[in-house]
Amino acid sequence: MRRITVFLFCIFIFPAITLFAQNKINNYEYWFDNNYAGKTDVNITPVDELDINAALATSGVSVGLHMVHIRARDNNNHYSTTLSQFFQKLPSSISSTKQIVAYEYWFDTDYASKVYSTVSPQSTVLLISNLDASSLQSGLHAFHIRFKDDGGGWSTIESQFIQKVSGGTTVVGKIKAYEYWFDNDYANKKDSTVAPQSALQLISDLDATALPAGLHVFHIRFKDDGDTWSSVLSQFIQKVSGGTLTENKINAYEYWFDDNYSGKVFQTVTAQSELQLMAPLSAQSLSNGLHVFHLRFRDIGNSWSAAASSFFQKFEQNPAITNLITGYRYWFDMADSVMYNTQLTTPVDLYTLNNPLDLSGIHKGNHIIHFQFLDTLKNWSCVTSDSMYKYPTVHADFTQNNSILCDSGLVAFTNNSFDADTFKWVFDDGTTSNLVNPTHFFNTYGTHAVKLIAMDTTESVKDSLTLDVYVAHSPVVNIGSDTTVCPPGIALNAWNPNCTYLWSNSSTDSLIHANSAGQYYVMVINQYGCSASDSINILFNPAPIVNIGNDTTICTGSSIILNAGSGFASYDWSTGATSQTITVDTSGVYSVEVINSYGCSAIDSIHVFLDPCTGTNNPAGNNFVNVYPNPAHDRLTIEAPQNSVIEIFNIAGQIIKSVVQNDDKTIIDISDFLGGMYFVKLVVSGVEPAKTGSRIVMKKFIKQ
Repeated sequence: MRRITVFLFCIFIFPAITLFAQNKINNYEYWFDNNYAGKTDVNITPVDELDINAALATSGVSVGLHMVHIRARDNNNHYSTTLSQFFQKLPSSISSTKQIVAYEYWFDTDYASKVYSTVSPQSTVLLISNLDASSLQSGLHAFHIRFKDDGGGWSTIESQFIQKVSGGTTVVGKIKAYEYWFDNDYANKKDSTVAPQSALQLISDLDATALPAGLHVFHIRFKDDGDTWSSVLSQFIQKVSGGTLTENKINAYEYWFDDNYSGKVFQTVTAQSELQLMAPLSAQSLSNGLHVFHLRFRDIGNSWSAAASSFFQKFEQNPAITNLITGYRYWFDMADSVMYNTQLTTPVDLYTLNNPLDLSGIHKGNHIIHFQFLDTLKNWSCVTSDSMYKYPTVHADFTQNNSILCDSGLVAFTNNSFDADTFKWVFDDGTTSNLVNPTHFFNTYGTHAVKLIAMDTTESVKDSLTLDVYVAHSPVVNIGSDTTVCPPGIALNAWNPNCTYLWSNSSTDSLIHANSAGQYYVMVINQYGCSASDSINILFNPAPIVNIGNDTTICTGSSIILNAGSGFASYDWSTGATSQTITVDTSGVYSVEVINSYGCSAIDSIHVFLDPCTGTNNPAGNNFVNVYPNPAHDRLTIEAPQNSVIEIFNIAGQIIKSVVQNDDKTIIDISDFLGGMYFVKLVVSGVEPAKTGSRIVMKKFIKQ
């Protein structure tokens, strides 16, 4: 949203009508609205120049908006053109000093959309505010504002042309040219360019040789670096006759307050080309409140300057308080949002400002500095302004969009230097650039110095700044090509020095084990933020299944056939055999490794025990163990020494049940056993008093 900032330094208009002529002025007349018949005629002592500073009687005028007309007559009975101006007659107010309580403003003729705002009652309003102009189209518009006092009366309307420009946010423009002309002779305007600057103080002789003596209008406008013209400033001037004044000097001045010209103070001075007026002016006769101060100067040719007028406020004096200066503040140009405040250690009656001012944020060139002083009563003085030139204080400064690159890359540099007009960038590869904001490509590993040299050519002041750009190695990640493996899988290793890891299975280790089929992905990041990634697809071949049975006991002198199963590509027994089956008759651990057609392997082993057993029910030497009934239906009773370990095998050698006998008799539920032959293996300790160690006893029973 584009906003227009309006600065209003006064809120009442006190018109001063000055008429100039080569003849003598001896009369003027004025009237209100269209009532010329009721005009007032005033004869005066003939003068070359007439300043009307008199109270005009309005007793016959009603409250409201009116127009006053005035014209002057010379000694040839010729009248000047009529000067007219609107004014508002306000109703009587209880307060002798009126206070402003509100204001309203609008654009163009859209009074229906006016913005109304109240303020705390005050005699002077300094309105510094952003006004919303978002609804306006780009182009020329009229801005209107007026103020209301505590008696309900409105001031006259202040109007000014403004231009709303397109293009979004507006940057602060600089003046680069101006043009001026006289009267309506725009065709003969004078053009002049200047060095771009935010504030232009125009002190120059303007050529008026073509103008005849008499009253004229001077017009001037200014152009910024966006080729946008300001509104036209116009002012009446008087060209006097009598030839060229080679060295005109001021020899007198006079001043007065409000419209009391008859009470003016006249003072002569030693003739001088420039007068700095620093004298106390008495305002004892003035009432408290808002007043207007008028001042004008006379030269040695007895011509008076135009009157310079300024508002001021007289405050109520308290004899018990000695009013002193307690502090001051200052700002530059139009940036009154950035004020520098200073509190005096000791209040003084007269203060000489001779302290260093903070110019660190002020760019080189011409500026306007403004001062205000604070007194004991917390009242601020009028603003005192003066022009100044700030010499360049170059400060080199820049930023870069990336200070660390991975392997290579393009870096953009942003120049934030202060008060410089030329720049030189020096890169460590031997190249340079004079661009304000260059870019540079880096493609070698290591630290690269980038130096900016900023210079002001008007005063040959320079400064430099060096920053580094580091080009780092990215991690190297290779977890292998897509593959097909056998169970139990493979290890995937992404290790790099000083890195962090994130795998697709959420692991943050450098090494993981892939034990299922799928895609595996890893991201590796080093300490510089450089990253690399890799992925692998893993498939699994089926693993062979081999089972040569559970550990078993065979009778001494007998043998057992161990079968690894058919369909494998190869067999490798612990005995050295490579056949599908082997026959064993001795105790020991036997193992076999099989490999299927995919090259995947599996291993199984069995422990074979020997026992000197005979018969089916109670082999000789095993009479301390009884198993019954045999055949059995639902329960099997085993009588054996305590702490015997009992294991029941099926005919395939698989353990069906295992218990420890805590008593001399154990009853085992076999109701869920399938019908057939089963083996009972007992590991019995201490069956013969004269012997130590354990003995293995094998029994058989039939489940019906």
